[in-house]
Amino acid sequence: MDSGGWTMVAEMWVFCVRRKLFARGYAGVGVMCGFIASDIPRESLEEIIDAVGGTQVDLTAVIVKHIELAACDPQNPLVSSNLWILNSVVTFISNQCHHGRLARQPLVDCGLAKALIAGVCRLTRITAESQGFLRQAFAVLRWLLIPPDVPSNVWVPTALKAGLLRAIVAVSTYSADTTNVEACRYILTKHLVPSLAYYHVLRCLPKAICKVKADLIPPPIFREWTAFMELAKSRIELFRFFNSEKYTPLRACDNSSCNIIQDPQTFDLCSACRQCFYCSGDCRRMDWEAGGHRVGCPRLCLQATVTEILGQRELSFLGAVVHQVYSIMKHTIWLKQITFMHAHPGEDFYALFDQTGVSPPCDVLAQSASDHPRVRTCHATRSGGLIELHMLLMTSKDHTVAQWIPMRSSSSALHDGLQQIAAGIDPTADISQIQGRLRDEIQRLEEEEGAEVIQFH
Repeated sequence: MDSGGWTMVAEMWVFCVRRKLFARGYAGVGVMCGFIASDIPRESLEEIIDAVGGTQVDLTAVIVKHIELAACDPQNPLVSSNLWILNSVVTFISNQCHHGRLARQPLVDCGLAKALIAGVCRLTRITAESQGFLRQAFAVLRWLLIPPDVPSNVWVPTALKAGLLRAIVAVSTYSADTTNVEACRYILTKHLVPSLAYYHVLRCLPKAICKVKADLIPPPIFREWTAFMELAKSRIELFRFFNSEKYTPLRACDNSSCNIIQDPQTFDLCSACRQCFYCSGDCRRMDWEAGGHRVGCPRLCLQATVTEILGQRELSFLGAVVHQVYSIMKHTIWLKQITFMHAHPGEDFYALFDQTGVSPPCDVLAQSASDHPRVRTCHATRSGGLIELHMLLMTSKDHTVAQWIPMRSSSSALHDGLQQIAAGIDPTADISQIQGRLRDEIQRLEEEEGAEVIQFH
């Protein structure tokens, strides 16, 4: 096309959008849609952007309005005969994104993902004719909402607000393309499920779930969807309890040999790092002399430490998540601890809680096999059973994040009892053959000692 031709196309595009001509049979709509769905070179795209306002934000505003008019206009219901109007603009986006000519963030900020999802959810009435559009639109959605090399917990809140859950249900239910269905399964299990450990994700989740239509046909990923919804319900309840007046935060003195657990406001805070709490000056001095705080105080720079990227509220909520999982699975964890102590007498261990969906949900592993912070192991070793090291694995398979969250106990009675059970097992015994007896001993230990022991993360 000659110079200036794409300017005319862009001006016609803006004219059709502003006058809402898609529903009026205007002949220029077909001409314009044919042009924008073609393979437009870079210099012609720049000419279009200049004609619609000069920035990609201006172009995105035209695109979003085009999608809304084509898919969601009550005066122009979306049917197979006018699907080409919607398909043309999605083809335009797909072509330009494929060549790397459009930046992701302006498209997201201007509501393109939300408009696309609304269009996808309107296609339930014309499934046979819309498979091509559905395939292309969902590919664009994944490109928009799931940026590469970014942890899930960073992009999931934006995706939830845009309506990602609605898109997953609609696409997995009505798409005939198994690639789309598998993509929905992957997003659900490898991105959304692990992200439910984060406070800022749970803050967006209830409203996102409310927007999902309850009467949609169960999709092929019904089992994964049901598991996700059950976990989401449990975490939302925890989130609401965490933010309620009923939730009482607890804090343990950071002197690992002290068993005092009480309201954090009653402790003295280290004035250097603002992270360690002590019930008295004696405990502060003892922890320093023993090497705990002297190793771990980041402000004093006595040893290089990793700065936490999460805020205190996020970390506190992660502790509540780990404690919820621990409370549900503690008998299994205790049995694994006994098994470890029987197989590796005297060796230090830690409990792993895997929220990524890749591995078993919990395990007990040797400390020597993990890249754990020295200050944590120093505290745990000196505590005599008052501190257990627990690790939470979060986010997706491609961006796994490990967060150390120690568990504090007011007494070492449970820890000592588990050690006694492990010591009483014949060294040649096969643990798998005596699990029933061990579970009975664990149950008795909990009944005799557990009621008196306060544990928290």
